[in-house]
Amino acid sequence: RRESEGGGDKSSSKEQKGGGGGGGGGSGEWLTDKQMNESFVALQHVSFHPKEFPPWFLKIMSQNGKGVDFGEDDVKEIESMMDEMKRLRTLLQNLLVESQDTEDSTQEEEIYRKKMSEKGGGEDLVRELASLKRQQRRWTLINGKLTLDLDLAEQKSAQLQLEKNSLVQKVAELRMGQALQGGIEKKEKRKEKESKSDEKKLMSAFRKQKAGSSVSQPSEPAFVKKNNVSLQASSSSFDKQPKIRRSVPPDASKVVFETYTHHLTLPDDLYLKRSDEKEPQVIFSGPRDDLVGEEVNVEGLVAAKVITTYPHLPGRDENEGAPICDFYHYEGTKDGAIVVLADGCNWGQKPWLAARNAVMMFVDQLRKITLPQKTTPQQIGLFLLQALQESHRNIIAKAHDIWCVGQTTLLGGVLLPKMGEDGKETNETVFVSLSLGDCKSYLYSSVTREFEDLSLLYRCDTLDAMDPGGRLGAANNDGSPDLRNLSLSYTTCAKDDILILCSDGVHDNLDPQSLGLKAENCGLSSWGGRDGKMDIKSVMEAKNRFTSEWLKKNLVPPGGGHPAPLQIVKKLCGHAFEITQKSRDFMEQNQDKKLAKDYEEYPGKMDHTSCVALFPRFPTTKKTLNTAVLEESTGINGSKWKASKEKARARASS
Repeated sequence: RRESEGGGDKSSSKEQKGGGGGGGGGSGEWLTDKQMNESFVALQHVSFHPKEFPPWFLKIMSQNGKGVDFGEDDVKEIESMMDEMKRLRTLLQNLLVESQDTEDSTQEEEIYRKKMSEKGGGEDLVRELASLKRQQRRWTLINGKLTLDLDLAEQKSAQLQLEKNSLVQKVAELRMGQALQGGIEKKEKRKEKESKSDEKKLMSAFRKQKAGSSVSQPSEPAFVKKNNVSLQASSSSFDKQPKIRRSVPPDASKVVFETYTHHLTLPDDLYLKRSDEKEPQVIFSGPRDDLVGEEVNVEGLVAAKVITTYPHLPGRDENEGAPICDFYHYEGTKDGAIVVLADGCNWGQKPWLAARNAVMMFVDQLRKITLPQKTTPQQIGLFLLQALQESHRNIIAKAHDIWCVGQTTLLGGVLLPKMGEDGKETNETVFVSLSLGDCKSYLYSSVTREFEDLSLLYRCDTLDAMDPGGRLGAANNDGSPDLRNLSLSYTTCAKDDILILCSDGVHDNLDPQSLGLKAENCGLSSWGGRDGKMDIKSVMEAKNRFTSEWLKKNLVPPGGGHPAPLQIVKKLCGHAFEITQKSRDFMEQNQDKKLAKDYEEYPGKMDHTSCVALFPRFPTTKKTLNTAVLEESTGINGSKWKASKEKARARASS
């Protein structure tokens, strides 16, 4: 009840409803249902600041009870009355229950009064019965609320029991996994111990044989070719297969791997003009300067550029990663051309030698072939596979130990004129290529002014930029190469189209992930990888679309016309150098710190960077470049490598 400003004693409900005054001359009025609800809500949130209470309620709660407005000075007094508020909250709850039953109680009271008057009962008994009825309803509501709370408690208990059971199951699984892991580790240690024992036995046998003892030779590798029957490419993994070094290497001359099914994917009903011309018009290889790279342009027909994007640390004579382990070769006759690019895996002498030995043997084998009268892409593909096999043998044959040679990727092909159905030469050419590893080839179409990736899904089963997907050299435990992503392809070219061959130092810096972009920018939920949220094919196709759009935007002249080979190699190598500048600066200024693998902060990928671009035409004038490189590259060995480094340093210092 809210009292008037005059004060006074509280009156009974009957007196108030009738308008009678209370003791002490004061009159009062009952709270309305709306005011009572507001009071109830306010008391439910006693933790709120007192200013948030209704003004009329604050007047009631003033300590002197004379309707003084509430101010900032009353904050402490209000806070000290929190306990009293809680008591009032309980009282208001009861009042709310009573207010809900007011109408029904009045009707029942009239019914009881009528019945009792008939039986001679009194007014007090009527009121008592009505009060008991109200209490009964109140306790019914309270009982319902307690029942609901009990149900909620039982549900919570059941949920907690389920969580407990789940945790118990997880603990059991973890314990079982730990036990299994312990068993696996013990088994691996036992195998490792047995392997070391076998290695010691082989070493002992080798030493005895070398000393003249009659010890039998170990069996030759199991991958020796059998009657040129096809086989599947090696499925070894770059980062999972353990490397077991053998003391007695297999005979390099017997290292033969079979790939004689891949060419069957090429057409045999597309005819190419046989090239009878053996003398090349233009021939060059590179880079000559293995420390800083070079740029070559031959009559606007073909251009090549090689650089390194690794940092040049203070106090060093050369950039990190020197010498450059990429190597390319081009030679063209009046009616044919050969172009090859290799990227040695890792740094140092071994991959440097592997790339050169592979390229020069690949080219030498293609020079020797005699094409049939009707040449098809399928026949060219078979010759490319044979050349690749000889390149691998040439790599391991240059070392006294098969395990001491480097490894390299390789991308190469043959360009020949296309023949029409009438047997006459057309204005188009066909490029038949072989790819092993992570070098890429693109075709610029002069008709659509678009770029096409000719080696999509080149890393086959992984998105790891450290895994090339395949490579020549002793990649597997038996000395065979890694052929996981070995592929053959062909494409028809118009005379103003442009073929582009590049190492991963170029195209990894056209990858949206390496550029620090979000997967959502390419329509993906993630970049894939180990989380398994995206399949590799979808990720590679999305990245390929981004790269094609980037190439068109940055290489095709906006006002019309077509790009030139020299313009392309300059732009691609320049972009790779520019995008990795921040990483180089960090490494040159913080030699004692490790560069964070954060593409948003440090975009791009530092690497040896090579690019060759050419029109699909044939040279008409004779021009030979880089003959010294060719002579040095044929039969390369360790002394040649040292001499080449000395020459490169001399050129760099001068």
